[in-house]
Amino acid sequence: MSFQIFSVTIYLIMKTVYIHVGFPKTGTKYLSRNFFSKISKIKNFGKKQSLNDVDKELLLCFNKIMHLPKIDKKDKKMIIRCFKNLNLEERKINFISFEGFTQLNFVIDHYLIFRRLKNLFLKSDIKIKVLVTIRNQLEMIPSHYANSPKLYSKIPINSFKDYISELEFKNSKTDANIVRAFDRFKYCGLYYNLIGLFGRKNVRFFLLEELRENKKKFLKDLFNFLNLGKIKKSLYNSQAENVTRRSNNKYLRINKYLIKKLNNSILFKIFLLPFSFSIRQKLYKFSANAIIDTMYFFDPIELSKSQSSIIKKYYHKDNIKLMKILKKNKKISLHYT
Repeated sequence: MSFQIFSVTIYLIMKTVYIHVGFPKTGTKYLSRNFFSKISKIKNFGKKQSLNDVDKELLLCFNKIMHLPKIDKKDKKMIIRCFKNLNLEERKINFISFEGFTQLNFVIDHYLIFRRLKNLFLKSDIKIKVLVTIRNQLEMIPSHYANSPKLYSKIPINSFKDYISELEFKNSKTDANIVRAFDRFKYCGLYYNLIGLFGRKNVRFFLLEELRENKKKFLKDLFNFLNLGKIKKSLYNSQAENVTRRSNNKYLRINKYLIKKLNNSILFKIFLLPFSFSIRQKLYKFSANAIIDTMYFFDPIELSKSQSSIIKKYYHKDNIKLMKILKKNKKISLHYT
């Protein structure tokens, strides 16, 4: 009995870190740039504007947790040392905004990633609270596919059409990485895993649909979970930045990787020398878009009615379960299912 009381006491006096593990295309940039990086009560060790904001050693720890098939003793010691050296503050909300835990690979299982996070943070005398942002799969999947070409190129599919076809005819012979890619977006399964690891009170799911429907309520719920108190009225006026390229109902591939390549091209830099900075930026964007749209001309991301039905059918039961657990109203649920 005395050992149990001692253990509970130690847990209560541990410092707490909130981790935001938003799914792709769920307003993560909007929240990071307009709230998590601007509110003085929050000390954010994660992304603010880009990955360059994250300490290099901390980012290395995250990559090991996300990508290594097995973490050896040497890596564990390094990660624990890094976590212990975080300059946590008692009077602030210590926060890590890092969506990579749910986004960056289709090889390591979600549950293993979060179990590693829990164990390694606990060994560093830190407890975790998790907030997860999610979005209906019908919008999120094509948008993510368009914005993450490098990630999807690592699984054995040749086109977006093939991806949806695999989803429709999934069976015991379907490649494990493809199945993992599909099932990463079954949010209810993740919810059960997270509350099993961290406890129901320490896990909160937020829907992008709720942010669209009622921003004030969404932010009020978010602030309550983070114990941030009242919201400044000026924060309500912030607008989301849309980084997804669309042409009518078609999702166009994101150009940021090609822009980086063009930026590193000496020949292209020489070609742009006569132009002003603002015109150069427009030419970079125009050229990158033209190249990437030509590359993927025969692989459009435009959902047909049948493809939409396949996605809805695959995630319907899981979504219904989660909506009931989270006690979401029917109006939001209809957006979601």
